[in-house]
Amino acid sequence: MSSGYDTYTLPSASESSVPYSVYSKGSVPHQDASGADAVASTEGKSSSSVLLARFIMEIKYFTPPAGATQSGPKGMPLAPAFQAEKLNPEHKFGQVVTPDERQLLEKARQLVVKFLAIVGDKANSVNFSQWLQRQNTEDSKAVLALVESWKKTSPAQLKDMPNMVNYLDMEMRQKYVIEPGTDGLLYCREPDPVGFKFNQALFDTAMSQAAFSQGLHKAIWVQGPSGRFYSSNESEVGKFHHSSFLAGREVKAAGDWKVDTGKLKTISAASGHYRPPLEALRGALADLQATSKQILGWGAVVEVYKAGVFTPVPAKEFLEKSDKDRAYLSQFKPVG
Repeated sequence: MSSGYDTYTLPSASESSVPYSVYSKGSVPHQDASGADAVASTEGKSSSSVLLARFIMEIKYFTPPAGATQSGPKGMPLAPAFQAEKLNPEHKFGQVVTPDERQLLEKARQLVVKFLAIVGDKANSVNFSQWLQRQNTEDSKAVLALVESWKKTSPAQLKDMPNMVNYLDMEMRQKYVIEPGTDGLLYCREPDPVGFKFNQALFDTAMSQAAFSQGLHKAIWVQGPSGRFYSSNESEVGKFHHSSFLAGREVKAAGDWKVDTGKLKTISAASGHYRPPLEALRGALADLQATSKQILGWGAVVEVYKAGVFTPVPAKEFLEKSDKDRAYLSQFKPVG
């Protein structure tokens, strides 16, 4: 893998683009980027304007016109609390976001959407704040107070606070990439002590402390919009979730898995955040098998539930039968 930097741009409906740099040339497709990535390098300034810029960026590029709710696999809507976690630049754990906080964030989102309709690509944290001040309404005053509160805590401090979920930017995301090999094994990245590059190593979940699978040696994983897989043995409730990998953005699939020295042993679609359907898991398995049929040949099983009963199904059988008959999946549920 080469060292150095490469530049990508965020997709945009307009002619303008937002550039950002990443580690390791070509290592992260731009489809897996978020608006947060475009301002991540400036977050150390710990100002409300930086976090407001990220808030505007996310809504500008990645909020569907009908609302900010379709972030899960196959367009599945996120629960309100998790949507609030995604919108909040401080990304407070969705389960502890209060109804009042959700309502205020939604008001802020609506005002950003309204402002974007007026100024388009010229929108930034400065002119949005000025516009809010000129509105002089109860909602605009409340949103201004919210924005002002964002500068009280630095990003570094947020990482040590309870109930603040860690969202990865482009650089931080690099070490969590999982690369399926043509030899049927799953590989992770280990940072090279010399230079900005990574060395390939067999992925293993034996030491994993997965947030919702403690003691079972499983790790959480997601598949980004580009098809790339990410996984971590470091998950922790309220700190590192499925939403951490892509900074709250949409994913193609998510779940947990058990990997033994590169060999896939179990895989599921268990994710309380994204609530992926089994069709999303089927797609992820098909993508893995496209790299090497042997990936599913190490005795891998899909963990599903049938009539509320835990039912492990051989991965090959799960994929082959669902390919032939999509109704096959309807007899199972991702979780009990």
